Amino acid sequence: MARMLGTTDKWPPGAIELTQDESIYALGLTPILIMQANPDRIAFIAQNLGGSHVYLSLSPDVSATKGLKLATDSNPLIISDSKLPGLASRAWYAVGAAVGQSLEVIDVRYT
Repeated sequence: MARMLGTTDKWPPGAIELTQDESIYALGLTPILIMQANPDRIAFIAQNLGGSHVYLSLSPDVSATKGLKLATDSNPLIISDSKLPGLASRAWYAVGAAVGQSLEVIDVRYT
């Protein structure tokens, strides 16, 4: 679902507008690509919705020993170019610690 984050009513004419996409991924024990590299992406938020840990990485061989752990009931992971330049726009992969995990990702990019 795409939604405009800014409008010309709030921003001066000619300002850059942002688009937000929200996706929910079903994760299992095999890593999947959750976001392709996109130079227009300036930030993303990832939230573990499942009952077991989820792991994210820039590497397609993400695992419980290679990746950022999003624990069950943890705060979301927020990656933005303002804090970590260049990371948000790269490709990201995820895997679950168990079958049937859910991961919500909100992708914010220039339009």
